[in-house]
Amino acid sequence: MADDTDEVFDFSNLEFTREYLVTTLNDMVHEYKKFSQSFEEVKAKKESHATKSELVISDEMQAALT
Repeated sequence: MADDTDEVFDFSNLEFTREYLVTTLNDMVHEYKKFSQSFEEVKAKKESHATKSELVISDEMQAALT
């Protein structure tokens, strides 16, 4: 049973022309690229924060050892 958020495509519908499908696919690729770029930016920030945390911990350990 499909809920309200599921889309059901009737490919026999004349609305699905080649041009419509190509345009829709291009839109999907564009959205994917935007999400992928956003993901990479968040991933880089997370890695940067992790590196900074490691440096702080390393500095604290060095101070404790001296």
